[in-house]
Amino acid sequence: YAGFCGVCDIITLGNNDPASFQNGIATNVEDGCEPAAGTDACWRVMPGKGLPNRYITDIEIDGLNPKTVYVTVGGYGRRWFPPSDSAPGVGEGHVFVSKDGGATFNNLSGTGAQRLPDVPADALLLRDGRLIVGTDVGVFTSTTQGLTWQRLGQGLPNVSTFDLNLDPSGTKMVAATHGRGVWVYDFGARAATP
Repeated sequence: YAGFCGVCDIITLGNNDPASFQNGIATNVEDGCEPAAGTDACWRVMPGKGLPNRYITDIEIDGLNPKTVYVTVGGYGRRWFPPSDSAPGVGEGHVFVSKDGGATFNNLSGTGAQRLPDVPADALLLRDGRLIVGTDVGVFTSTTQGLTWQRLGQGLPNVSTFDLNLDPSGTKMVAATHGRGVWVYDFGARAATP
């Protein structure tokens, strides 16, 4: 899976027209098609219905089902500038899941008091069915497939977290931040699944 934007630079390439920005998901996961290295075999652009028209910042594939793909998007759901009528499809939410290989997506950003903050989501991990998201205000986790979210651990400052990685055993997670260094979170046990 690869996220892309068609006209990424709306100022110089899009004639300063916010409506010219377009994002999408491409994949080479297809039943009956065997991808070949160095070729475009099996690659196609997926419809991505339900995905907001903002930058795709990270993609995570479920190790048990390659047609289940999680996506984070940057930007804000609020429509400060430009007005929503001149920036179509901005949408709401920051974490999305597709169970059909990228054809359709559902918002996993939660609702109510335990929703994910309305800030850019920058990084994503899936560990034993648990979603972990790095945002512009720290790291959050959901064990309820996005219905509820809470801050992960203690001590990590409210800082943009741009990369999340597990050690080979899945026991520890490394979080790379913008300007506050690299932090390690210990789950206390090995990951059960890939």
